Amino acid sequence: MDTAEDIERHSGGGLYRRLVWLTLLRIVLVTLLLAASTVSLLRQEARELDPKEQVLYGVILATYVASLIYLFLLRASTDLHRPLAWAQIVGDVIIAAALVYMTGGAESVVVFMFPLTVVSAAVLLYRRGAVVSAALSSVALVGVALTLNGGLLPASSGAPAVAAMPAPKLAFFASANVAAIFLTAALASYLAEQLRSARARLTVRESEYLALELLHESIVRSIPSGIVTTDRFGRVTFLNRAAEQLTGASFSLVLRRPLAQLLPDLAERLGSGGPLERFELEHRVSGEPRRLGFTASPLLDRQGQKHGHVLAFQDLTAIRAMEEAVLRSERLAGVGTMAAGLAHELRNPLASMTGSIQMLAQSKVFDEDERRLMSIVLREADRLNGLIGEFLQFARPAPAQLEPIDLRQVVSSTLELFANDPTRSAVRVRTALEVELPVLGDAGQLGQVLWNLLANAADAMPQGGEVAVLGALKGAEAELSVVDQGSGILPEDLPHIFDPFYTTKEMGTGLGLAIVHAIVQAHRGQVTVHSEIGRGSTFCLRLPVQAQAQAAGA
Repeated sequence: MDTAEDIERHSGGGLYRRLVWLTLLRIVLVTLLLAASTVSLLRQEARELDPKEQVLYGVILATYVASLIYLFLLRASTDLHRPLAWAQIVGDVIIAAALVYMTGGAESVVVFMFPLTVVSAAVLLYRRGAVVSAALSSVALVGVALTLNGGLLPASSGAPAVAAMPAPKLAFFASANVAAIFLTAALASYLAEQLRSARARLTVRESEYLALELLHESIVRSIPSGIVTTDRFGRVTFLNRAAEQLTGASFSLVLRRPLAQLLPDLAERLGSGGPLERFELEHRVSGEPRRLGFTASPLLDRQGQKHGHVLAFQDLTAIRAMEEAVLRSERLAGVGTMAAGLAHELRNPLASMTGSIQMLAQSKVFDEDERRLMSIVLREADRLNGLIGEFLQFARPAPAQLEPIDLRQVVSSTLELFANDPTRSAVRVRTALEVELPVLGDAGQLGQVLWNLLANAADAMPQGGEVAVLGALKGAEAELSVVDQGSGILPEDLPHIFDPFYTTKEMGTGLGLAIVHAIVQAHRGQVTVHSEIGRGSTFCLRLPVQAQAQAAGA
């Protein structure tokens, strides 16, 4: 760690500020001296300036010019700061000596100017500056006093006539003033060194505090969990980067704003006084629902006084979706086990019943009404047989024959069949596919998936409308979306639409989307749905592109 002297030596900012302030102080003092001299001159009768007044005004003017040049040089280069500081010390000693010379030498009333130059030097260059200034001031004071007292220098024009001072008195004067100068230097240098040491320690502490603050800020902002703090009035005081992403709000926009503007449900829960250890709330970001898991605790100071809340939260949307998928898979596994034996038990008597009814229908002993009833039985038997077939397909699907395919070909062939379905003539299909959508899949099963989604979209628009089939590459996945303009799916139905036998259609079996889900999972993909009431639904298939699918299966 750098010492106080090292910090002072490598930091030019402190010396620069001191030089500027002392220069400005000198300008202020000279201005006051100019004002006092001008007022005194105006009170006298009109006359020419005597030599003493001319010298005084000359010194004032020279000080102004020198100060301006001095400030210019200070701004010009940092390398000149220390030489200019020494020049200022020497200049102050010269000015003090000139004033003492002009005001009578040993009998001058401005001898105190020398201790002031020592203090100024201590402020600029600390102990070294004080000692050098004290030495120069002592030499200047003794020199002026001796030369004037001995007649080696002529008295200043206009200065009061003073008789030569006896040697003992002159020696006492010199000794007393030199001692005062060096005592001033000792005291000023001690105080200046203490000030420098304190300033250096403060600089070190500030740098350490700043580094700690930056580290703390970096840690908090890098935590993947969202963190929000509030004051005792429920206003937001901090929001880290993860919280901004999870809530969709900017820290600068919500700072000092009520928490209710950021997370209304959370603010309501905090205000209700309910348990705050762990809880979950739903929050929408750009219309997308997110499940956020919160942990709240009071924000306490060192005395244990509560000053607000600290809220940590995470996005549990994917985890909850995964849990639902696991539960759905468990339910489907149970259904598959049951279906393995039940389907055959149903089909065998159903086939016998159907055959018997067909043979009875060929008999001539039944009238027209009886034959019509038999046809109804046969039709319903066929429907029941189709339902059992779908159920078996769902419960025990045929193994997927995976091979490299382009989803565009699957879309093209499926749409061709869909366009020839007379029951779907009121539905228009629009496609927007990228150049290539390579996946590893079973073309027949993926075509069945797309057909089921198109059929659902058509059923959602009984009066007709447009269905969009969109395809794009998103990183390592091929994304295929089917977008309809139907009435949408109720929020309470969304979690169950992929469950077997769950349907909202009057004549539906509830197996179409369950089969879709099973096939997509067999292809190591995902199927999701986003729906808004009155605006339609979007089913999105995400399948790994060919290279990733082959790597996963290796």
